[in-house]
Amino acid sequence: MHSKRKYVLGFIGMGHMNTAIARGAAVSESIERYQVCVYDHHP
Repeated sequence: MHSKRKYVLGFIGMGHMNTAIARGAAVSESIERYQVCVYDHHP
């Protein structure tokens, strides 16, 4: 599914749930991997 819109998915913290959501979105090709933005205060 491709459209002209550029979706960006952002997360604050990357616990188990956010990791699963980001991975699922990228694998299903709903969004491209470079369109995911993550911030976590732990390295």
